[in-house]
Parts: sequence; C-alpha cells; structure tokens
Amino acid sequence: MLSILALLALGACTPRYSTADWSAYISKKETLQFIAPASCGTLAPFNPVADDATFFAVSSMQPVAGQPWRYDVVYLTDEGLRRDRFDIKQRWTAYRNYSAPSSAWRENQNCAVLVEIPRSKESARPYYIEQAATKEADYHSHAASATLVLALVFTVLVLAVIPSTWGFERADHWAIAAAFAVAILMVSLFAYTICINDPWATFKKALGYYKFFDDLPRAAGGDLLPLTPQQLYFLIAGPPHPTDTQFAFTPFAVITGCLATIWLIVVSPFVVMGLYWLTTPLPLEEAHQRALGEGRAPTAEEIVAAVLKANVGKSAWQLNIMRRKAEAFARNLHNIARYL
Repeated sequence: MLSILALLALGACTPRYSTADWSAYISKKETLQFIAPASCGTLAPFNPVADDATFFAVSSMQPVAGQPWRYDVVYLTDEGLRRDRFDIKQRWTAYRNYSAPSSAWRENQNCAVLVEIPRSKESARPYYIEQAATKEADYHSHAASATLVLALVFTVLVLAVIPSTWGFERADHWAIAAAFAVAILMVSLFAYTICINDPWATFKKALGYYKFFDDLPRAAGGDLLPLTPQQLYFLIAGPPHPTDTQFAFTPFAVITGCLATIWLIVVSPFVVMGLYWLTTPLPLEEAHQRALGEGRAPTAEEIVAAVLKANVGKSAWQLNIMRRKAEAFARNLHNIARYL
C-alpha cells in the first residue's frame, strides 16, 4: 500500500527541468513563460495543475502593487489575447521551483502556475542546440579521420600478424596474439561508436526537440497557441546538453593508438623472427637444393660448410629459427632423397 501511495505521489510531483548547466548557452534575462490554472489547495512540492489543464503562452505580466504573488497577466488563447488576474500558486524555473506562502493563496479563487523555460541566447527557442549544418560537417570530418585511423591500425595489425606466424614456435601462442589483435580492433570500433557515433546520434535527438518545438501550434504572428501539460513538460525537460554532443576524436585516437602500440611492442620480436624465417634460408637446405639441381648428392664438405654457416655468429633466437627450419627440412628430406 505504501509503495502505491509513493508512486502516486511521485506522479504528482512537478516536472523536472534539465539538470545540466545551461548558463553559457541561455539568455540571462529572457525566458519563455506559460501560465495554467491550478488548484489552490495542493501542497508543495506536488503539481497543482490538472492532467487536462491548458498552458497559455504569456505575452506580458505585471505584479499587483502591495499583493505579492498576484499578477495581471496577458496571455494567448485560441480566440486571441486575454487578460486576467492570477494568484501564482507555484512558479517553476530551471533553477528552482517556488511555492507561494499559504497566506498568499488560502482565500484566493484564481490560482495558477507560472512556468519559465530557459530561452536560447541566440534565438527565441528554448535552451540551445548547435547549428545543424556546422555540426554535420564536424561529424563527417571526425568520422573520416577516425575511419583513417581504424584503417591504419587494421593494416598495421594485419601486416604484423602475418609474418609473426613463423615467429611463434607454438601455434597456440600465435593464436593468442592474433586474438588480442582482433580484440583491439573490436575495442577501437567500440571507442569509435562511443566517441563519434553516439554524440552524433545524441545531436540528432536534440534536433528532434527543436522540431517538436517548431511544429507546435502557433497563431498567425508566430506566438504559441495553448499547450497540453504533456507538450509543456516535454519542453521543460529540455534537449540533450551540448557537452553530450561533442565528438571525442582525441580520446578515440589515444585509446586505439595505445592499444595497438602496446600490442606491437609485445609482438614485434616475433614479427622480426617471422621475417627472419621468411628471408633467411637454411644453408643445409640450400646445399641440398643446389646439389639436386646438379643431379647429385651434396658432399661432406658442403654439408659441414652449411652446418657451420647456420650456427656460427648467430644469436640465440637465430639459432632457434635455424633449428626449427632444420626440423622442418628433415621432415621433407625424404621427398628430396627420392630424386637423388
């Protein structure tokens, strides 16, 4: 029972404004003002406006001298401008909601809620959204640069993975390195989505907010006609904040570049070994191939010379490569021997 009451109370609370800091983007003096009839007996902080109420755009308002919270308001209805005296029950603003003291409304008969929505300092629209054309050009520029980075990383990883095939002595070790390379590409694509695509999607969502505002019913002069509570509450909530639509190319590039660099540092010895395997033939195999081409078996002197060439002056990893090449050659030696 208590949970049901809590849900009902939550639904009756006043609408929430955007909690982001809009101070750099909105006018410090001008707001979009609306007024709606309200219940005088509703306690703060609950919403005194009925679900089927109507919010009217305020054209002008003047305080009544000596009567705080009472205003003469000129507002636009479907039939045109109208003037009434209202006792402001609550005043909703982006900074805080104000409630009139009980002494100001207990005996009044024409209570209302005054709503103020932040107005962009660049136009008569609420809040602020960047210019679509400029933002789109910025998106395409960042997307092109990010795509180039991804293509470069992909190329480098592939060029490193292929020769490292012969650098790893065990195939499962190479598979682990290749799997990490694929993981880096996946993380890079995820970073691209978070840093480039998501801000663009958020910006398009913000444009939907302005489209909603532009499509609201208006009088011939462009002033807003009466709104439903749902329409006004959507305007109060505001669009995504400009900081949520900023592209983050540098973090994307840093994440991608650092991961690829770390992977290359770890794998580079095996890339070098793989290139050594591909570019340095086994002297013993060369001797056999040369002799085979002459239709004879290699001499003892040629075999000794080949063995010395494969072992003298070599580092440990080069000797290991030669050992592995010798093992591979030994497995194929019987194929060569059939032609000798």
